[in-house]
Amino acid sequence: MARGPPSGSASRTASTTYTTLRGEKIKLSKDKAEESFHRLLAHDERPPETHLRPTFARAADDFLTQSENANEPSTFVTYKRFLQSFCNHIGKSKKVPDLKPSDAASWLDARPTWGTSSQAIAVEKVKAALAYALAEGKTNHHPLQKVRLKTMVDPIV
Repeated sequence: MARGPPSGSASRTASTTYTTLRGEKIKLSKDKAEESFHRLLAHDERPPETHLRPTFARAADDFLTQSENANEPSTFVTYKRFLQSFCNHIGKSKKVPDLKPSDAASWLDARPTWGTSSQAIAVEKVKAALAYALAEGKTNHHPLQKVRLKTMVDPIV
């Protein structure tokens, strides 16, 4: 089934030339269709896709900057500890959209001394940093959103 021209290309009907930009069909001037097309692309204000692919380290740093001002020092230290540990595990250059739930699982598996509660808190902190990046428009991905936290165990009394 034909889906029409890809975004950023032009098509013609019997007497009119159109282009599709960001999913919107736009009619171009009959006489100067090519010139209109290039002018339209030149004025497209959409940021390059690379801006929506920050490293997790960058997303974590941005989150920590906000967290330091918004939280108690002990809360900030907890965020920093777990986010630094996750960054060290996945590497400083891993992009947010490239994260997989298996990255979180292997990180937790590599820390056998962490109890169930610590693991749940750790995942919660990583997910908070990703949610912040998503909410701030720094990425359009939250690849760990569906990762389930391990159940925190209540102490036996």
